[in-house]
Amino acid sequence: MSTSDACEHEICEGEYISPESATTQLAMGMYMTLWPKIEKCDGYVGMLLDTQECLQEKIEELMVLLDGGVEGNAESPLVKYASRLKQFPQRVLALQTKLEGIRMMLASLRKPRVVIQDPPPNSGLKSIEPVEEDDVADN
Repeated sequence: MSTSDACEHEICEGEYISPESATTQLAMGMYMTLWPKIEKCDGYVGMLLDTQECLQEKIEELMVLLDGGVEGNAESPLVKYASRLKQFPQRVLALQTKLEGIRMMLASLRKPRVVIQDPPPNSGLKSIEPVEEDDVADN
């Protein structure tokens, strides 16, 4: 490779380059350096636009859901859920009342229904002494 060939492709020391040529070489250098970054940014912008479109569709779906879906039915599912939550304390109170009734029924089953009273002292009948467990164990 001769010196003239080297100077043709590279800038030789002391050689003067015209402003147009320098501008063209600078532009080509910037183009070659920045083009991959520009392509990458373009890819990101495309991806963001696609994501924005998907998000917009999802927002529209949610708005339809919140509005109740059908124009004739103005009540949204959230309104129905809120009304159910408002009724929750009443439902808990009703369940507590039922539970108390069940507890009272269980307590009545534990108590004997018939109470045998001791005979009057002058009737001549003897009252029956309760049998203790120690007496039963001895026999």
